[in-house]
Amino acid sequence: MFHSQRPGALTSRVRQTKLSVGNRMRPSSAQKTVKSAARRRSRFAAERGERYTPRRLAQFLLENATDAADYAAARREVRKLGLDPDKIPHDRPPHA
Repeated sequence: MFHSQRPGALTSRVRQTKLSVGNRMRPSSAQKTVKSAARRRSRFAAERGERYTPRRLAQFLLENATDAADYAAARREVRKLGLDPDKIPHDRPPHA
């Protein structure tokens, strides 16, 4: 009689497989890094897209305007943020 033909041999092997499937594998170091970064973001309430203050964003918009039309559009966006573009320290683009 072969080993697999023994009564109950197949069911014990299936039972061992089911038990081992339920065990979780240990996470890799990359997975640990991602999880710890997510924990830090939630701990400090730093969501993506919330890294700049409205004042810094306004300064960024105004300083990166390339011409007069772009500068006018940036000023409108700054007003939409509820800020006065004249009170934000920035360098005007040439010919604006």
